[in-house]
Amino acid sequence: MHNHDEIFRVLSSFKEVNKSLFHILQDEAGKLGITGLQVLVLKVLVDKPHLTLAELAEQLHSSTSTMSGVVDRLVKNGYVRRERSESDRRSLMLSLTQAGIEKEAETYQKIITTLAEKLRDVPEEELEVLLALHDKLLKKLK
Repeated sequence: MHNHDEIFRVLSSFKEVNKSLFHILQDEAGKLGITGLQVLVLKVLVDKPHLTLAELAEQLHSSTSTMSGVVDRLVKNGYVRRERSESDRRSLMLSLTQAGIEKEAETYQKIITTLAEKLRDVPEEELEVLLALHDKLLKKLK
């Protein structure tokens, strides 16, 4: 059995890694004129176009009110469009404009380049071990 100090160290480590990754996301997105949360919205809509606001909020583990504000700003900036659902005229579906697709690609590339640079000294074998441990941990926690 693991002691409480070990478990606390694991939790603290995950929190610090998550915090650092979010700061990189925010910084790189900010250089391109959008927020980290907006980047995540664009990424979800690239992968899963034509979501409703509620579905988008669920994908990002956020509230619909938070997502509503984020989407409003993305629509205003010309990155996202709202369209009526063909199957349910009451529903609004969200999709990316061409400008949104380009902004997502630009931002994603910038973030990946920054992360690759920061991780360049970590051997690939170690990253593979880390990913395997993360997978194992996720399976245990679910």
